[in-house]
Parts: sequence; C-alpha cells; structure tokens
Amino acid sequence: METNRASRVSGLPVSGRKSSAVLRNRKKILLAAQEVLGELGPDVQNDAIAARAGVSVSTLYMHFTNRQELVRAALLDALRTWERWVMSHFTSIEPSLENSVLPARLLMRIQETHPVYGRLLQSHLGSTGLLFDELSQGFSDSIRLLVQRGELSDDQIEPRLAAMEGAVYGILGRQLKNPDATAEEADLALELALPILGIAPDKARQLTHSPLPNLSARI
Repeated sequence: METNRASRVSGLPVSGRKSSAVLRNRKKILLAAQEVLGELGPDVQNDAIAARAGVSVSTLYMHFTNRQELVRAALLDALRTWERWVMSHFTSIEPSLENSVLPARLLMRIQETHPVYGRLLQSHLGSTGLLFDELSQGFSDSIRLLVQRGELSDDQIEPRLAAMEGAVYGILGRQLKNPDATAEEADLALELALPILGIAPDKARQLTHSPLPNLSARI
C-alpha cells in the first residue's frame, strides 16, 4: 500500500501535514456552526458561521458542498461527541436496561451538561427529524436486543417502541422549551413511560431514580 496516498475530506485532497490542517479547519467550522445554529436558529446565514470560525464563506464550501451538508455534519458531530461522553459513563458495555435508560436520562440534562448542544437541539428539534431519529435509533436497537435475549417481551414490540419514542420526544421537547422544567420531572415522566415497553413499574422507578454518575467531566 502506498504510504503517501492522499485521503479526501469532502472533495479536498489531503495528505500528511496538509491533512491535519484540513481536518483542524473542518472541526473549527463544525464547532462554529454548532454555536451559531444554536444561538440564531436554522435560518442563520453562512457568513455568520464563517465569521465565527474565522474563515471565508468560500472556505466553507471547500469543506462542504452545500449548506445542507454543513448543517447535517454539524448536527451529527455534536451528537457523536455527546454519545461518546455518554458511553464514558457506562460501567459495562454489555446491553442492559440500565444502559438503555441512562442515555435518555442524560439527554434530559443536556442543557446543563452541554449548553451548546442543548441550544442546538432546541433550535433544530422541530425543524428536522435528523437529530431525534439518530438519538432514538440507539435506544430502539438496544431494546430490540434485549427482546431477542428474552429480557423483554416481544409482544407488539415495534408499536411499543414507536409509542416510547414519541413519549421521549415529548419529554425532551418540554425540557428544552420550558425554562421551569426540572430534571426530576423528566425522570418521573420517563418512569411513567417505560411500562409501555413491558417494564414493571417498580423496575421503571429504579431505572429512572438511581444515582447518576458524576456529570462534570465532558468530552
């Protein structure tokens, strides 16, 4: 294999030191987009993003072919970074009810733990299904795995999952839009929703009221 073969980042040929520089610029643009989109909403102009990143608008289009690609990349980068942070709080990587519910509880606290991502999620939750679809996918997949292992009933699991996803969406929307909403209220709402999946009420309470890990460390 050739050691100097160029890689590509959104159409940009990059290699060696240039590769690192291009990736740094791309990350800088993504961080700026996350901040500006969260502060000003999805209709913000590209020049505002470029100004925050300290680059020209033409440089944006060197990394992203169009605005839609930039916004999507910014949203997914924020989500993946948050997911890595969540994973860092797992005591085990084995699928479990605890590991399925913990991300939902932490998501309800995103404005506290990751303010930039919280604003980004708030400003885009209603305008695109991308973020919530991505957020709910991991939860639904973990529940399906637990069903396959016989830890949850498979009776009408897909309609149950759809109902649960709708409940989580509603709880999250209230947390993001209501300044008086508390994390404790979100935990209670999750407790009331989990029996949709066939989880016993006592178990639902345990899952949603157990002590949370130290949330101060962020990735």
